[in-house]
Amino acid sequence: MSGLRSFTRFAAESGLTPSDLTAAVPKSFGRKTALIPTITAEEEELLLAAVDRTTTVGKRDFAMLLLALRLGLRSIDIIQLKPTDIKWRTNSISIIQQKILRRLEVPLLTDVGNAIIDYLLNGRPESNSPYLFLRIQAPYINIAPRGGIYNMVALYMEKANIRQEIGQRRGPHCLRHSLAARLLADETPLPVISGVLGHANKNSTKVYLSTDSEHLRLCALGLEGIEVSSKALS
Repeated sequence: MSGLRSFTRFAAESGLTPSDLTAAVPKSFGRKTALIPTITAEEEELLLAAVDRTTTVGKRDFAMLLLALRLGLRSIDIIQLKPTDIKWRTNSISIIQQKILRRLEVPLLTDVGNAIIDYLLNGRPESNSPYLFLRIQAPYINIAPRGGIYNMVALYMEKANIRQEIGQRRGPHCLRHSLAARLLADETPLPVISGVLGHANKNSTKVYLSTDSEHLRLCALGLEGIEVSSKALS
């Protein structure tokens, strides 16, 4: 914008335009929309396939990945999830979100529930800890809130060769974003997506509009009616 205003002033002073057009150039522009990091459905399958579900750590990691991919839970809420938060009779998970301290209830999808059961029966070490997901080595306490899930997700992304270019963001937030992108592509209303993700402010969900390239193409304006001839440019 600054460069364009300088050019219009130059054009007016040089007599290239009949009047000074500087006032027509806005002095500020709209807020930039951040590009949200996501992974495709094919990459999701590669990510899950990278987990060795025959091992104790694999059973735990697979369940945590599904909680982020299928339900969009934040990493801190996955770490602090308790067995009592899982309502098996109603097939739901009910938690108090640590970030905004608001209750969130999401459906317990079949694949997520099966992964949790597999971990509880065949992977979780015996412990008096109230938390569901525990460290693999003693002491059997809950996973460290800093870096615990991020490092796990980044490891499996590396194994699956997903988002490995320099500067590409990784971690559990990509999985949460991917759920929102899928819902939006399926034409799920923004208020519903906001409820699924547990946003305190519904406007927070608007950032995911940048991920829906197919519907954004429908908003693109053509050049019909505003064509510029080569004569006009000379």
